[in-house]
Amino acid sequence: MKNIVLILFAAATFAANAQVSCTPDPNNTNYGSTPQADEIPCVERGVYYEQVVQVLLPSQFSQATIDSFKMLTVSNLPSGINYTCGNATCTFYAEKSGCFVVYGTTTDSAKRYDIGFTGKAYIKLNGIPTTYNLDESLAKQAGFDMYLVVIEKDSACDQVTPTAIRNIATASSKINAFYAADTKQIVVNATSINTNVVQLEVFDIAGRLVANKTFTNTANTYFIESASLQKGLYLVRLNGTAAKVIVE
Repeated sequence: MKNIVLILFAAATFAANAQVSCTPDPNNTNYGSTPQADEIPCVERGVYYEQVVQVLLPSQFSQATIDSFKMLTVSNLPSGINYTCGNATCTFYAEKSGCFVVYGTTTDSAKRYDIGFTGKAYIKLNGIPTTYNLDESLAKQAGFDMYLVVIEKDSACDQVTPTAIRNIATASSKINAFYAADTKQIVVNATSINTNVVQLEVFDIAGRLVANKTFTNTANTYFIESASLQKGLYLVRLNGTAAKVIVE
């Protein structure tokens, strides 16, 4: 679902700028977008930014046969940042390589920008062509969520998830992790744990285990000391379910 979000969002804003373009990679076999949303570098304030993203749509999604996706509107982009589609109609077709470029320079505040979008999906249900309209509310309810992170010049981009961390486990809404600066602890909240033995592990950006702790109770909140950890991005894993956390 997350990949489809980026595909839809990618078609957002067509800019007829001859200096910015992309070429679809015919050898790309990764459905969705490459790189994925959480691997796209941050935007530095006052620095020109340009990132090519390759796109490949699947031909099937749930009960539907996909023909194409077309973006109609996009909102809440940082000022000065635009998207250029690989074709003039901003349409991406199933099983056909496509691409887009995000580019520009912004001086907007350093923060996360959640993007709202609307568009149309051209699909077939039981062989009958159907057009499915997506407004911003429906997109969010369906789990479509795209964002850009603007940072200060030369600052670290903690939003990017290194491959080593991504290969450990997929982040899940079943747990929520955050850094408690006052106690220098990583705190993990879990919605449900079905075992009396709980294993909490912390991995660095290279995928190395840097801390772990075993619990023998059924509490929903777990703590692990982080005073010895350097500032940066980590992944915590609770009985196989993972989430990202930034130690500051």
